[in-house]
Amino acid sequence: MKKNDTAGYYFSAQGNGGKTPIGALCEFDFTKVHKKTVHGEETDYIYEEEGMQITVHRLHEDLENAVVQYITYENRSEEPLLLETAGTFFVEDISEDVWSCPQQRFRFYTCKNFWEGEGQWQSDDMESFGIYETSSHTCFSHRILSSQGSWSTGEHYPLIVIEDAVLGRSWFFELEGGFQWLFEVGVKNGSFCVLGTQGTVVNGGFSKLLKQGESFTTPRGFFGCVKGGFEDAVRELTILKRRLSLRKPFENGAPLVFNDYMNCLWAMPNSQKLIPLIDAAASVGCEIFCMDAGWFDFKGDWNINESLYGECGLQGIMDYIQSKGMRAGIWLEIESADTKSAFSKDPTHLLQRNGYPIGTDCKMVDFRNAKVCAKIKEVIDKLYSMGIRYIKNDYNITTMVGIDGPGNSCENLISHVNAFYRFIEEIYRDYPDIVIENCGSGAMRSDNGTLMHFDLQSTSDQEIFTRYPSIAAGSVACMPPEKAGIWAYPYPMLYDDCLKSMDELFHEEYISRFSDGEQTAFNMVTSLCGTMYLSGHIEYADERNRN
Repeated sequence: MKKNDTAGYYFSAQGNGGKTPIGALCEFDFTKVHKKTVHGEETDYIYEEEGMQITVHRLHEDLENAVVQYITYENRSEEPLLLETAGTFFVEDISEDVWSCPQQRFRFYTCKNFWEGEGQWQSDDMESFGIYETSSHTCFSHRILSSQGSWSTGEHYPLIVIEDAVLGRSWFFELEGGFQWLFEVGVKNGSFCVLGTQGTVVNGGFSKLLKQGESFTTPRGFFGCVKGGFEDAVRELTILKRRLSLRKPFENGAPLVFNDYMNCLWAMPNSQKLIPLIDAAASVGCEIFCMDAGWFDFKGDWNINESLYGECGLQGIMDYIQSKGMRAGIWLEIESADTKSAFSKDPTHLLQRNGYPIGTDCKMVDFRNAKVCAKIKEVIDKLYSMGIRYIKNDYNITTMVGIDGPGNSCENLISHVNAFYRFIEEIYRDYPDIVIENCGSGAMRSDNGTLMHFDLQSTSDQEIFTRYPSIAAGSVACMPPEKAGIWAYPYPMLYDDCLKSMDELFHEEYISRFSDGEQTAFNMVTSLCGTMYLSGHIEYADERNRN
């Protein structure tokens, strides 16, 4: 694999009016300094005329098929420089003579990701992908994929695979981090080139004024090349993501979790509903019982609504779960605060854009604020003292373009997300026996930069079991299967029926529909593609279905 010798950068000296457009690479004379580091290698590209030093950091130099990279841009001149796009990598010379039999030679693989329709892979030839020859002397034909805001996988997963059937190899390109990103794929001198960036003026209003001695470091990305096709690229990516993860794999495999939300209690718990479910979950071998939403009053305050649990209270429910040989779990959305909560009344607790808190009925919490971290740590301390050892952390709203702060809106979002990651790592440090699942409206924030900080990842909120197989299969091409939580919900209560009483829905005629066991088997097989999240009203299962 040929490693590119250019960093991929775009900048202009403030006041000179010259801006390099997306689609073209700045090329100046430079001196190059290469050095080994503890974690890999660094290469400095020093552009004396423009006063810019670009340092390419590459980690794990022993990797044979991939490069893990991030870049630092530093102003070494006396004049300020305006950084308008900070590329994480720019890879060129990807195959040659790409216009020869292009329809048969290349396949482009991208993954569409949207709420309840995650993991939908698409395969295109060059023309359907949007790259075609335009003239003999210059070609700006290109394709851009991007996302905005903190739903980093809210429209596409940040991964592109280019398969070359003639050479029998596939290139892959992926970006990390719970914030905006952009890929541009184009043709330069008859070869493909790929720009990957998390900071650009195009999709997020990025601009960074660097004064003398100031610098900006991009988030991380990785790219590589393997022999074979799309599945070979996915195999290599899975190996790489396991290596990059900060969380060690479970010694005996991921635990079997019962979660009472999907096709079950729909965030309307009480002790009468919970006890039969806890008994049923224990009887089929579940190791964790996780209570989903509905146990509290307002997000942000996180006070327990004790009226739901009778004399025993929520602590009694947690004790009962543990008495059945399971660990207790609970749902949180620590990055949100209800507008009715006391917590949200202090605007310094909240993310803002243009001076206004972000969100509608729920506002978004700012983890750059030490008071916010301390408050949420108190909540987790209390839950841990109650015996809870599993947290499902949800994330149901996005910041969109960016947030207020000392830098530009995109840079501020990156700093907030990194502060959130640090908070999660502090929880693991203080409570090494806790398991944390990352959920973001299913998988709207499931990039590897986020997932590497968590034990498990929800793949979807899809409630119709016949629509889940394509989500399950597509998701495990984006994340290691052992982290990919896939719902199984035999004996479902669909959301449209959630206000019906149990007797009204689960009558003899309804239960008889499941007597052949086929729907239960379908659910179980789908979820075994990754890590099973069990739900549904399994307390009504007959012996055949329970077995």
